[in-house]
Amino acid sequence: MEKAEAHFVECGITAIIKHYIVYASLVDTGGHGASLDPEGTTMVVRGSSLDFTVTNPGNDLVYITIDDGDAVYLSDSNPVEYTLEDIQENHTLLFTTEEALPG
Repeated sequence: MEKAEAHFVECGITAIIKHYIVYASLVDTGGHGASLDPEGTTMVVRGSSLDFTVTNPGNDLVYITIDDGDAVYLSDSNPVEYTLEDIQENHTLLFTTEEALPG
């Protein structure tokens, strides 16, 4: 009777996961104490999404500029929510509040 031998082969699995940096800041020109969450630098995995919330006590107009592009109006609601989806590169986001003109 032959003896059975066990052989183990090490298999190395290499996963390449890219991380990107998203930097977000808030300029509160409306002056009512707006805040941004998250603010500052956040590391994210490629393809993921990142949710932002602007707490906007004065119900000022809220705009967003992404990567030095054109400013886009988001809302004057409170809070203002924005999702950056399918992140495939580093991004810089600037949220800006601006006091709405009366009526």
